Amino acid sequence: MGRKSQGIKIINKDIRKLAEEHLHIVESVVRKIAPHLPQGFAREEIVSEGIMGLIEAAQKFDSKKGVKFEKWAEIRVRGAIIDYLRKTDILSRPSRLIIKQIARTIKELQNRLGREPQDEEIAKELGMTLDEYRAELEKISNLSILSLDEVIIDPDSKEGKKLYEVISDDNIKDPMDFAEVSNLREIIEKALEKLDDKEKEVIKMYYLEGFHMKEISKKLKVSESRVSQIHSKAILKLRVELDGKINI
Repeated sequence: MGRKSQGIKIINKDIRKLAEEHLHIVESVVRKIAPHLPQGFAREEIVSEGIMGLIEAAQKFDSKKGVKFEKWAEIRVRGAIIDYLRKTDILSRPSRLIIKQIARTIKELQNRLGREPQDEEIAKELGMTLDEYRAELEKISNLSILSLDEVIIDPDSKEGKKLYEVISDDNIKDPMDFAEVSNLREIIEKALEKLDDKEKEVIKMYYLEGFHMKEISKKLKVSESRVSQIHSKAILKLRVELDGKINI
């Protein structure tokens, strides 16, 4: 919490007031991310990173652009936390290997079958039981908090954007920006079409509507662990579809 006090002291009064009035955004983002962190991971660290992101959001906010501060701040807070988690490398080597193995298997089955493979088919190809495969999906759920926050770059643009920003950004004013984002959005929407209905619903509710896994499980009437599995599989399928099309 030391960083919180330090950060807010060195900025001017108006910016400090704006940040302090919106500390609930940090709490909301942390509450959503925390369940995916490995055991023993210090929650205070990501709170501090989120507060620094909030301060930066307050410093750089321009109300003339027609974007609400809450939306702007949430993106900056989440981005600051994700950057920190990426630097701390929360995914172990075995986790990275199984992520690549499952993604590769999904792609191979898609090519061979000419359709989206079922969980049972993926498990069999991996030499696992269905329960073992779904347990692996649950284990790699840490990927979920990083996936749609990876920076993606349009080949014709020097500016990086977050994947979830491209999906949800309806406040673009500049025609050039709109053209660039529209091109990316078209690629992403085609990739999203490859997901089944439940996977699409989970992605939409988690990233665009801000629901927590627990809330999604209640709405879909399935267990929280099943939501985590569906989410992880959806992310792996998106990465397969976007591979080579954008830098992710």
